Amino acid sequence: MNRTIGVIIVMAGAILIALGFLGFQLYNLYERKQAVARENAWQELSQAPMAESPPARWQGIIDTYDYPDLKVQAYLDMATFYTRIVLFPEQMNTLKITKNEALTKAYDAYKHARDLMPNDSLIVAKGTLGVAAVDEDRGDWDAAKKEYQSIIDGKLFADTPFVELARDRLATIDQRKDAPRLAAMIPTAPASQPGISLPGALGPTLPEFNLPNFTAPTGPPLPGGTSLPAFPVESPTTAPASTQPK
Repeated sequence: MNRTIGVIIVMAGAILIALGFLGFQLYNLYERKQAVARENAWQELSQAPMAESPPARWQGIIDTYDYPDLKVQAYLDMATFYTRIVLFPEQMNTLKITKNEALTKAYDAYKHARDLMPNDSLIVAKGTLGVAAVDEDRGDWDAAKKEYQSIIDGKLFADTPFVELARDRLATIDQRKDAPRLAAMIPTAPASQPGISLPGALGPTLPEFNLPNFTAPTGPPLPGGTSLPAFPVESPTTAPASTQPK
C-alpha cells in the first residue's frame, strides 16, 4: 500500500515537472512570436513614408498594433509629414487637403503622441514643441507661449535641456511674430498647370519655356575683303575614346 502511494507521488511529481517544462516552452514560443510581430511592425513603420498615402499607412499601423512606442513614432512621423506638406501646394492638391486642415492634423498628431506616453520627458517635449510650432504657424501666439511655459514649469523636465530650449523659444517669440511665417507665404497651387513635374517630394511644377531659335549672325567681311580660309576636316580613321565615365 505504502509502495503504491509512493509510486503515485513520484508519478504526480514527474507530471508536474513535465507540465512546468511544457509551460516554460510555450511561454518562450509566445515571447518569440511577440518579438517577431514587434519587429515586423517596426519594419512596416519604416516603409510607411514610401507608401502611396503615408498618412493612411501610419493610421493603419496605429490602429493595428498595441505598442505604445510604435504608436508614438507613427504619430510623430505623421505630424512631421503634415507640417512639411504645407510647403508643397501640389502635394496638398493631390491629397485634397487645405493648409489649415494639414496644420490641424499635425497638431492632433503631436497631441496624441504626447498623451500616449505622459511620463516620458523626451516624447512629451517633442509633442509640446510640435504643438507650439503649429500654434505659431496658425498665428496663435498666446497658445504657443503657454506650451513653452509648460515645459519651463513642468517637473517632468527638471534638469533637462528642454527647459533651456523652451526659454529660448519663448524669449524670441516676438521676433518670429514680426517675421513672415513660411507656411503663410506658400501660395495655393492652381488645379492644373502644364510643365515638368518634379518626382516625389521635390516640389511644385516647373513652367514650360518656349525658347526662340537662334541663327548665327552674318557680319561684314574682314578688312581688305579677305575671308576666313576654310580648313578641310578629315574623318578620323578610328573612333575617339569615349570621355564618358565608366
